[in-house]
Amino acid sequence: MLARTNSATPWGIDARRVRVEVDVHLGVPRVDIVGLSRYSTRECRERVRCAIEASDFELPPRRVTLNLAPADLEKQASHLDLAIAIAWLAALGELPPDTFEQRLFCGELGLDGSVRPVRGALALAELAAAEDLRELVLPAANASNDVCCNIGSS
Repeated sequence: MLARTNSATPWGIDARRVRVEVDVHLGVPRVDIVGLSRYSTRECRERVRCAIEASDFELPPRRVTLNLAPADLEKQASHLDLAIAIAWLAALGELPPDTFEQRLFCGELGLDGSVRPVRGALALAELAAAEDLRELVLPAANASNDVCCNIGSS
């Protein structure tokens, strides 16, 4: 099953949108990430897998392919953790896959399943508004920066 979410990565003082696609299907159990450097891929895969399992979800042995588009954009993997985990769980049928299209998710996951703050919250909010996304989902700790935004009119 294929699931998609939206995320973003810092780009100077701005942020750039990243489309997260996760496909889970039968096959030799393996997780491949396309669109990240080899070093970032290994770290991201393990961080997200541990966080999902620590949050009491079971990851069945499946072939998982994660695509982070655009592929040629240099990405900061930690910003993408939350979006990857949500798309992975949606692809497994644990979350409804059609509820994430108008949301932008950014957050670093701890191995215990906690969500850690990310830098650039204002740039992320500006990106979400410019992309006409309905909601920006950030870690609660990002709210302590006194940056509050209302995105869109809904």
